[in-house]
Order: sequence, then C-alpha cells, then structure tokens
Amino acid sequence: MGGNNSRSSEDIDNVSFATGVVTKGNKLSILSIEVANTIVKGATLMQSLSKDNVKHLKEVVLPSEGVQFLISEDMDVLLRIAAFDKREELKIFSGEVVRFGNRCKDPQWHNLDRYFEKLGLRLIPQKQLKEEAETTMGHLKHLVQYTAELCHELQELDRREQAFRREHIQENPNLSPADPPLAILRAELKSQKKHVRSLKKKSLWSKILEEAMAKLEISDWGVENVYTKNFYKTVGSKTYIPKNLYMKTTYSSLTSEKFGRTAAPTKLRP
Repeated sequence: MGGNNSRSSEDIDNVSFATGVVTKGNKLSILSIEVANTIVKGATLMQSLSKDNVKHLKEVVLPSEGVQFLISEDMDVLLRIAAFDKREELKIFSGEVVRFGNRCKDPQWHNLDRYFEKLGLRLIPQKQLKEEAETTMGHLKHLVQYTAELCHELQELDRREQAFRREHIQENPNLSPADPPLAILRAELKSQKKHVRSLKKKSLWSKILEEAMAKLEISDWGVENVYTKNFYKTVGSKTYIPKNLYMKTTYSSLTSEKFGRTAAPTKLRP
C-alpha cells in the first residue's frame, strides 16, 4: 500500500520528475488539468495554514466585532470552527489525491485514504517533512503554471485550426496550400502546434500519473503537518481536530464547553 517508509524519505532535492523509474501507467494528458486544479487547492490550503495567516486569523479576523457578533464571543469556539473548516478543506484535497491514486495502474497507490487516516493521528510535526513538502509543492506549482499556459494555447490552436479549415474549405475551396492566405495560416498553425508540443513536455500533460502521485502524497503529508503545527502548537491543543475526532465532529459539537463531550453550549449567537 502507498505511504511506505521508503517514500517518506524520498530524495526530492532533484525537483524534476524522475525518469526511467516508473514503468507502469500512462501519461496524464487531459487528466493533467484535473491534477493541476488539485495542486492549486493544496497550495492554497498550505498557504492559508502558514504561521502568519493563522496568527492573522487569531489576532485580527476572529476578534473582529462582526465575527464576534454573528457567530460567538468565545475564542475557543471560533478557533475550533476555523480548525474544522480547514480540516474540511484538507479532507477535500486528500480525497482528490486518493481518487487519483486509485486510478493508477500501480497498486501501491491504491487506498491511500487508509494511510492518510493513520498519518492524521500523529500530533508531532516534522520539520524535514514540512521542508520536503514545500519544495515539492513549489515544483508542482511550477508545472501548474505551464499546464495553465498549455490550456490557453490549446484553445488558441483550436481557433487557428478552425480558421485554416474555414479558409481552405468554406471560403476558398479552390485555393491550394501554397496560395498566400493559406500559406500564412498554415505557417501560423505549424508554429502554434510546435509551441503546444513544447508546453506539453514542460507541463503535467507529459507526466505519468504514478510520478505525479509521488509528489501529491508528499504534498498531502505537508499540508497535514502544517495543519497540525499551526492549530495544535501555535493556536492551542483545544482547537486542534485530529482526523479520528473530525469524523465524529459536527458544528454543534464545536460549541460545547468540553469539546468532544456532551456539555452545555457556550455563548453562540442565534
């Protein structure tokens, strides 16, 4: 199953995807767009969980008059709700990583949800893991930029192909490819195809799903690690929601005086 010790210590000093290592699976191709969207979710979540952002949340956002009036005056309640919301976002991100893993031909990436659940029970952040995850996420974001550019250029390629067909078939059926209008369109089309091929090589499009999974798994570890650090260490243990408790948590239970137990609710605005 995915998540063995060898992968947790994977050498990612070389931030390019490994080549000649993964023999199973197909190139991401059009699936690269979905993978890119998942990477963006993970990167955005990791950034929102940074020490500075959590500090801003605790010292500026939650104590604000509007939040206190509309939700609760109890800071522990507000912090638990914020932690719960971030856990929800992490669940969505992890769920997408698991879904991609289950699509791999290599069975080691199947059922990663079981592994992530065990990982979420750990309370001690790992500095090395955080650094690895940040490095990996930085490389994935770089690939996402190329993938986004590729999407734009694929649309442009489609537009140029339609223009060429329209000029050649509909408007000028008797023109040969050497005629000036078509020659210009053909040259532009050829140039665009070359540009698209180049972007495919630089983006997620040309990567193998199993290769991407190795990076996505590390990223998921990293987001979980940052969540643990900044909601357990920085904000306080009373606001931290581990995965095993999260599965039993509801918004109503977040307002209890003794979180996780049956108790009278704290002051919550109607």
